[in-house]
Amino acid sequence: MDSSSNVFSSWSSNSVFIFQGTGESDGCPVCVDGLDFLLSHGNSGEAACCPPPAEDPCTACPGGIMVDGTTPVTNEWTCDNLVRDARLIESTDNVCESILDLLVETCCPEGSEVVTKDTLIMSCGSGYMDASNNCADRPRCPQDDAALECMPGQTCFAIPVGNCAGEPTPSPTKAPVFVCGSDSADAKVGCSDGIRCPGGGGAECPAGMGCYPITWLDCGYTTTTEATAPETTMATTATTTTTATTVAPVTTDSPVASPVAVTNAPAPTLPLVWSQTESGCPGAYVYGESYEPAEKVSVAGATHAEVYECTAAPNNQFCGKPGYEPGNSQLILGDRLDGPRLLLGVNLAHGQS
Repeated sequence: MDSSSNVFSSWSSNSVFIFQGTGESDGCPVCVDGLDFLLSHGNSGEAACCPPPAEDPCTACPGGIMVDGTTPVTNEWTCDNLVRDARLIESTDNVCESILDLLVETCCPEGSEVVTKDTLIMSCGSGYMDASNNCADRPRCPQDDAALECMPGQTCFAIPVGNCAGEPTPSPTKAPVFVCGSDSADAKVGCSDGIRCPGGGGAECPAGMGCYPITWLDCGYTTTTEATAPETTMATTATTTTTATTVAPVTTDSPVASPVAVTNAPAPTLPLVWSQTESGCPGAYVYGESYEPAEKVSVAGATHAEVYECTAAPNNQFCGKPGYEPGNSQLILGDRLDGPRLLLGVNLAHGQS
């Protein structure tokens, strides 16, 4: 049959696509698969190579289709032993091919291994050979959406793991870290602090970037961090967290160039107020209490106690109110009404006034 009348009339989800190629050294037309066309047009189908019939390995194709000089050429893959470039599984002198997990009859001998979806890597490339031969340097496209996940001019291809040249396999073997970048070199440079695409697809990256697999070693991982570092997060050096108490700078009466932070040393144990029986000082000031004119109270400081005397009547009624605590005063009706006034200070360290 004529290829132009049969190949193009049999496109469907499970058709075999055979095109003419130029892989034979003697220049005769040979059978090649149409994988580029299938994947670029979003079809799920199967491409197969020609079994080499004894009479003419360059003209016999599956289903009786014959190739001629008018059949479109989509790539350079042939029926010979270019197995890796064509992502085909080899069995004796014949090869077979299945796209994703759609398994239909091929020209392979009985019992040949087939490619399933679990053993495929979805990689972008300008062509199948480009995606296969440069797996490590091409964006990934797990959603099979070239427009969303690949760079301009690239198509998404399903590449068997064994045919994915340059696929990262560091020691210890671990899944690569996926990083966004304008190309693989840019992604590698930004691995430590760049944008991650843990799903492995360019849809997770900003416009103009693709998702690239970077080996653990290239991303800064070592065998010591492999066991604990997450696959999509940069491993970091372990640090020891020390809990410290922050103490506010001390403000002194005389300004200094730089406040000096004090250590968190315990304060000396001192009585709140020296009682009359122990020191001769008056009783402690009590907020809200009523005080008689000239009544005395004491207020303890860190190193000394201060003794205050309530003002004369009638302003003594303010001595126990807010704003009139010992050492304080307020303006009432424009007149300063003094609260308790300081009489003396007692040195607590020596018990002397």
